[in-house]
Amino acid sequence: MDLGAVVSSVLEELIQAAQQREIDLGAELANGVEVAGNAGLLASLASNLVDNAIRYTQPGGNVTALCRRVGDEVVLQVVDNGPGIPAEARKHVFERFYRVATDTEGTGLGLAIVHQVARSHGGSVSMAPGDGRVGLVVTVRLPVWREVAMARSAGLKELHASLA
Repeated sequence: MDLGAVVSSVLEELIQAAQQREIDLGAELANGVEVAGNAGLLASLASNLVDNAIRYTQPGGNVTALCRRVGDEVVLQVVDNGPGIPAEARKHVFERFYRVATDTEGTGLGLAIVHQVARSHGGSVSMAPGDGRVGLVVTVRLPVWREVAMARSAGLKELHASLA
């Protein structure tokens, strides 16, 4: 499945929430970022990430979803310029029911779901401060769909052999 298409669909569902909070919701989604996986679970992963970014970014802020292939991985990043998450809290945010802020709606399950879905698809999730230590960048890395990777690898080997 094309993870970029899954993310695009999630963004369409969340555009109204972003507009209500005056959040500039953007995307940079590459074509052909294919992973093996469950579309519903991957949509839940993307939805939780984008929804959290919209929810915690101040009105007038920015949230951007980026999806691209890097080597043998498909990388999904959700970047915002909100308040970020303190370093000491980042090591706990993937635990069920853990919440950094208690002044917004939520159960504390969103990032635990993201973590579990990423792991169940052979991937990982991490977070770091954004550029200039402003906001948050959440990065999900998933293995590229193996048949696609093998076909591309075979094509590169054929190309290399023809050049030799």
